[in-house]
Amino acid sequence: MDETEIRHVLEAALLASHKPIPLEKLVELFSKKAPEVDRNVVRAGLKTLEADYEGRGIELTEVASGFRIQIKGRMSGWLQPLWEERPPRYSRALLETLALIAY
Repeated sequence: MDETEIRHVLEAALLASHKPIPLEKLVELFSKKAPEVDRNVVRAGLKTLEADYEGRGIELTEVASGFRIQIKGRMSGWLQPLWEERPPRYSRALLETLALIAY
């Protein structure tokens, strides 16, 4: 398996996951189809991805629970409108329960 394909698999996995992925789990992705890919090869692929993202709006970071792709801090001002919090909608049953408690 060539280095480019390894990077593509790692990138796709990190983008598809909703939480950080531990290094061991990333190595397991290759265990059946490409057993020659070990921890060192995966780590090298992650380093290459990290370098690829240099100067872009995203970055590859290692956190306590694994690796993840995230936006850079300087982008948060631009992206803030995407995460506007909406006022919570309370169901009728909840409002009636609160009214009873208040009464």
